[in-house]
Amino acid sequence: VVIATGRDGQASPRIPAPFSTHMGAGVQHSSDPLDTRVLNGRRIVVVGLSASAFDNACVAAEAGADVTMLGRAPHLPTVNKMKQTVYPGFAHAFPDLPDSERLKWLRLVTAARTAPPRHTVQRAARAGVKVILGEETTKVTRNGDALNLVTPKSTYQADQVILGTGFRFDFGADPALSGIASETLLWRDIAESTTPND
Repeated sequence: VVIATGRDGQASPRIPAPFSTHMGAGVQHSSDPLDTRVLNGRRIVVVGLSASAFDNACVAAEAGADVTMLGRAPHLPTVNKMKQTVYPGFAHAFPDLPDSERLKWLRLVTAARTAPPRHTVQRAARAGVKVILGEETTKVTRNGDALNLVTPKSTYQADQVILGTGFRFDFGADPALSGIASETLLWRDIAESTTPND
C-alpha cells in the first residue's frame, strides 16, 4: 500500500508555545489560507524565514499590509542543501544506501537551515517587507484586537500574525495512518540500533 499524501499525511504545523493559545484569534499558520481581502492597511507580523514565510509576507505586502518578518536566526540562510534531492541520481541511488548512511545524510540536511528562494527574497524587498533577524518571540499578549509580540530586544504590535514556522513530524496526523502510527518503524528507531560504521 502506498499513501502518497505528502506533508499533510506525515506532519502537523509547528506552533511555538507563546502563540498556542492565540491560534485562530489573530494567529494562523502559513499553511492556512490567507484572506487578502482584509489585509490592506493592517500590521502583519510573519514569524519565520522559510519559503512559505516569505511567500505569505509577499502576498500580504502586495495586498497593502505593513509587513514585518521576525526570524530567530542571526543571518538569513543562503544555501538549500535539500536541492541535492532533485535529480534522478539521488532518487535512484538513495534507497540503496545503508540505513546508517541515509540517516547521516538526512541529519546533515535537516540540521541546516533551508534558504528561501532568491527570487522570493527579492520580491519581498520590492514589496517593502521589513526583515528583522535574531529575534525570537518569548511572550504574546493581547491589546484589544491587536497582539504584542515580546522578544528579548523589543515588542512588536500586530493586527495579525502568520507563523511560517514549518512542520513537526507526526505520522498519526492523517486519520488513515493514526491507527498504525504507534506500530510503525521510524528513523529514530533505526538510529537507536545503528552506528555510522554499521
